[in-house]
Amino acid sequence: MRQLLVGILIICFSNAAFAQNFTLLKAGVSFSPSEDLHCMTNAVALEVITKLRLCKETCEIRLEESGKLKDIEIRHIQAQLMDQKDKYLQIIGVKDQSIRKLEELAIVNASTGDGSWWKITVAVAGGIVVGAGVAILSIYAGNQ
Repeated sequence: MRQLLVGILIICFSNAAFAQNFTLLKAGVSFSPSEDLHCMTNAVALEVITKLRLCKETCEIRLEESGKLKDIEIRHIQAQLMDQKDKYLQIIGVKDQSIRKLEELAIVNASTGDGSWWKITVAVAGGIVVGAGVAILSIYAGNQ
């Protein structure tokens, strides 16, 4: 009879002696260590405090790294933009030089007085075609 009574007492009170009550916190619920830690064991309270500190430090590190990545991406995009601008200006420069050369040739041919207007017409038309082609290429290169 004594053994039965001891067995019943062990079964009834062992769960209460070894159990730890955990309260799950939902997202958005504030956690105040001064009020909530007193009902926890030292190990659980230490774990909660450690996780809170690590969470804050992890968030700060992530914010710093994302800021650095954003700065790097901005510099990269600015470098690409400057490169595209340089290419565009080079193409426009070549176009302008070609038009000037064709105009000079047209003026020289017109001043010779040989009366060959078709050469002047071909030179001017060629300048227009070359200028248009270079402009189209520059627009195409600017879009890539």
